[in-house]
Amino acid sequence: MKRIVAPAIAACVALVAASAAFDSGRILAASRSIAPGDTLVYDVTVDVQMYALGPNSRTSMTSVTSGAGTETLAVDRVLSDGTAYAGLTLTYRGSTDGRPIKFNRSWRAQLAPDGEILSVGARPALSDNLDQALSYINALAKGLGSRALASGSTWTSKEPLGSSSGSMFVTSRVIGVQPYHGFRTFVIEQNGAGSFTQSVEGSPGVGSVAMGGTVYYDKADQVLIGGAARGQTEMALTHANIAHISATTMVNVQMRSWNHARAASPAAASPTLSAAASPEPSGSATGDVSPAPAPAYTPATATTTTPSPISTGN
Repeated sequence: MKRIVAPAIAACVALVAASAAFDSGRILAASRSIAPGDTLVYDVTVDVQMYALGPNSRTSMTSVTSGAGTETLAVDRVLSDGTAYAGLTLTYRGSTDGRPIKFNRSWRAQLAPDGEILSVGARPALSDNLDQALSYINALAKGLGSRALASGSTWTSKEPLGSSSGSMFVTSRVIGVQPYHGFRTFVIEQNGAGSFTQSVEGSPGVGSVAMGGTVYYDKADQVLIGGAARGQTEMALTHANIAHISATTMVNVQMRSWNHARAASPAAASPTLSAAASPEPSGSATGDVSPAPAPAYTPATATTTTPSPISTGN
């Protein structure tokens, strides 16, 4: 039954693809300040709630998955075009239907010149929901470095919904430029809607998806600062024990710290961090960040727990 929520998270990924629909152009690496020895830490939260209604209470069910963690990139090499290579460590704790889940995984990653995070080689397997949520988060900045961003800029694209048979139209709009935790960011509002068909345990189903989200992007440094998305999936099934499925997905990411190696004195400089380590960012308090509340396009800072200021290592 857990594949049922896939269209909702796939719709989050469709929002990302909509951002990436841009005119081709060279991204200038000269303005980027990422350097070997830098460490970027993001706080991540994921929440998926699914309700399946049957003809009686015996066949109805509820499934809830939620958790929070950190994604840490320890940069050890930067190419002339601005592409950065890093060890990536994901530390995550949560629960699925009351059962605890815990991950501490490391792998090599590439931070593309526009800020998209790509795995180098195979990425360790995580849970289905977390795998898809991480794909959404890591691609939030895709294409934004080459797009001409200005207040009022709008673009629309048609995107597929993962493995489901369907698509959604996504509209992205730059709603302004504002300071966000010390960074000058473009604020991009995204909204989408679509429909799909999918077979669940042999029974045909028809569904609809509505999504909304906000992205905070630092174009000067070409790096993601924050983002949040919320999706609602409704699905009707025929000839099945389950008649209707409703799923809500929320994904939130915020930069906790960006520690610049070049800001430290040579005597105090720390060695390059490997992917196997999960560094503790200096100058930042630890703590989970709650998912952004509805509506989905509420800025990511509107959380129940106030995040600590981002440490820039300066």
